[in-house]
Amino acid sequence: MSQILVRNISQLITNAPMASSKKFHQITEDDLGRIENAWLLVKDGKVSDFGSGTPSKGNESDQIIDAQNQLVIPGLIDCHTHPLFGGCRAHEFAQRLGGKTYTEIASAGGGIKFTVSETRKTPTQTLMESCRERLIKFMSYGVTTIEVKSGYGLTVEEELRHLRIYQKLNNELPATLGVTCLALHALPPEAKVDEFVKKMTDELLPIVAEEKLANWVDAFVEEGYFSVADVDPFMRKAQDLGLKIRVHADEFSDSKAGLAAANWNAVSADHLEKTPAAAIEQMARKGVVAVL
Repeated sequence: MSQILVRNISQLITNAPMASSKKFHQITEDDLGRIENAWLLVKDGKVSDFGSGTPSKGNESDQIIDAQNQLVIPGLIDCHTHPLFGGCRAHEFAQRLGGKTYTEIASAGGGIKFTVSETRKTPTQTLMESCRERLIKFMSYGVTTIEVKSGYGLTVEEELRHLRIYQKLNNELPATLGVTCLALHALPPEAKVDEFVKKMTDELLPIVAEEKLANWVDAFVEEGYFSVADVDPFMRKAQDLGLKIRVHADEFSDSKAGLAAANWNAVSADHLEKTPAAAIEQMARKGVVAVL
């Protein structure tokens, strides 16, 4: 059994009142569980005790950390990230500032397709090292749980390569990675929609489930990418295999993805700029988390 004592904490934020009442909105300072002049005891990686003043226990700890009168908070969570990719799209930010839209840039070969092309050319070790650097930067900001997506491969082999990189990094880094298989991120130039979805559904998903390479699946449901009908077989197969669902939904238009997320009992629907109120209400009833 390992034991760590953190002492000399100016303020310890426990979130205990908020957690016990399962309060998710209209948060006030009283919900933060603030403790002044605090200490914190961790046993085998889990908080076992905390309090104010001089620690009443923990002197036998394997490690004693002096917080140097700083703030201690629960680790932050980022629930939508794409940290594994090759190339750089900084030039597209300049194009956006010049008035071009996301759709216009994508139609000219930019956006997701540009990154897919660059990522496919990038060696595995280079992808792993750059992704590791980005995840370490997350941790430096206090983010300890990070949802990470694939989606810049768009072939069975590339998706598996990226998901396996994530699993190696998950075993290596102290952060917790929640891995999402975003196989239906865009349509590769060499494919037709129905054939591509079928290949990802029939060939990729069983391997992902068998090797436990991901917790969730995802799809970009949007005009010019995939429709609800296109991705429905993929989502149903994922559920049959025990994988949970996330959805890139209604970013540029009402693609009915928010409503579909509710019908699929998705964990989350992300973006939602164009989702109508009725679909939001249906998502709320089904417990789908809205990620803005």
